[in-house]
Amino acid sequence: MSRNVNSGSMSHWGTFASTFRMLDNDTYWVDIQGLKDCDTTTDTVKCTMKP
Repeated sequence: MSRNVNSGSMSHWGTFASTFRMLDNDTYWVDIQGLKDCDTTTDTVKCTMKP
Protein backbone atom coordinates (compact mmCIF):
# COMPACT_ATOMS: atom_id res chain seq x y z
CA MET A 1 0.00 0.00 0.00
CA SER A 2 1.45 3.36 -0.92
CA ARG A 3 1.95 6.08 1.68
CA ASN A 4 -0.57 8.22 -0.20
CA VAL A 5 -3.26 5.55 -0.02
CA ASN A 6 -2.46 4.71 3.61
CA SER A 7 -2.49 8.29 4.87
CA GLY A 8 -5.35 9.42 2.65
CA SER A 9 -7.77 6.60 3.38
CA MET A 10 -9.09 8.22 6.56
CA SER A 11 -8.41 11.86 5.67
CA HIS A 12 -12.09 12.65 5.04
CA TRP A 13 -12.87 11.65 8.66
CA GLY A 14 -10.91 14.59 10.09
CA THR A 15 -9.49 13.89 13.55
CA PHE A 16 -11.61 10.77 14.10
CA ALA A 17 -8.75 8.32 13.53
CA SER A 18 -6.32 10.03 15.88
CA THR A 19 -8.99 10.74 18.52
CA PHE A 20 -10.58 7.28 18.66
CA ARG A 21 -7.73 4.99 17.65
CA MET A 22 -6.74 2.17 19.97
CA LEU A 23 -3.11 1.76 20.94
CA ASP A 24 -1.29 -1.13 22.62
CA ASN A 25 -2.49 -1.76 26.18
CA ASP A 26 -5.61 0.42 25.80
CA THR A 27 -8.58 -1.02 27.64
CA TYR A 28 -11.87 -1.48 25.81
CA TRP A 29 -15.21 -3.24 26.07
CA VAL A 30 -17.74 -4.63 23.64
CA ASP A 31 -21.39 -3.78 24.25
CA ILE A 32 -23.82 -5.78 22.12
CA GLN A 33 -27.38 -4.65 22.64
CA GLY A 34 -29.71 -7.53 23.44
CA LEU A 35 -27.07 -9.75 25.09
CA LYS A 36 -26.72 -7.98 28.42
CA ASP A 37 -28.39 -10.72 30.51
CA CYS A 38 -26.16 -13.64 29.47
CA ASP A 39 -24.98 -16.04 32.15
CA THR A 40 -21.18 -16.15 31.86
CA THR A 41 -20.62 -18.25 34.98
CA THR A 42 -20.84 -21.60 33.14
CA ASP A 43 -18.49 -23.27 30.65
CA THR A 44 -21.05 -22.83 27.87
CA VAL A 45 -22.52 -19.35 27.60
CA LYS A 46 -26.11 -19.33 26.36
CA CYS A 47 -27.83 -16.11 25.45
CA THR A 48 -31.16 -15.07 24.09
CA MET A 49 -31.24 -12.05 21.82
CA LYS A 50 -33.73 -9.46 22.99
CA PRO A 51 -34.93 -6.43 21.07
